[in-house]
Amino acid sequence: MQTAQLIQQSLAPFDKKIDGLIHLYLLSLSDAKGQVSLSVGRMATELGIHRKSLSVVLDHLKSNGFIQKEETQGELLSVITLTKKRPVRPAISIDVRRKAFIEGLDAHASQYPADMLQAFADYWTEPNRSNTRMRWELQPTWNLSMRLATWARKAMSFARSMCSQHRTTSAEYVAQAQQWAEAETLRIIREAEQERKNTRSLIHQ
Repeated sequence: MQTAQLIQQSLAPFDKKIDGLIHLYLLSLSDAKGQVSLSVGRMATELGIHRKSLSVVLDHLKSNGFIQKEETQGELLSVITLTKKRPVRPAISIDVRRKAFIEGLDAHASQYPADMLQAFADYWTEPNRSNTRMRWELQPTWNLSMRLATWARKAMSFARSMCSQHRTTSAEYVAQAQQWAEAETLRIIREAEQERKNTRSLIHQ
């Protein structure tokens, strides 16, 4: 999903768009404790809005339970703590998320073969039994570029190794490389499946 769409989804639950934007801004600045220590004046300058306008938004977020706000040093410093309350975002169907995932692969079309990207998408967008989450969403970490690079590297390494061992001709290489790449893809799928099972086991320990 494109950044603009994600932002729109994040802002949708708020009555006013400015409230959602300021909330996102505070989230981006918050430390491990969920706190932001800045003066209202400085925040207003960074955001390019009037200080009084920002104060109104902060008061609104506070009254709705999204933040706690304390003034120190004669209001020269504001300590804003984001509460655990989060806006309820509209549910995004798995079909929409699957489409967004596949569209995200288009940026890599010039780097990887279409059949490899298709196989990659087919595997990682497989839904769970309840059809609520895809395989890639169940991973503890996810970096698309790194996953694609690893997938392609292992497949090509295997194919070249096999060609070298059997001393195939150019014509044979084309046919066998495709077969070996497919076989390696299946092997990678099995390894990823085992990794997912191991991850789940660790989570439930």
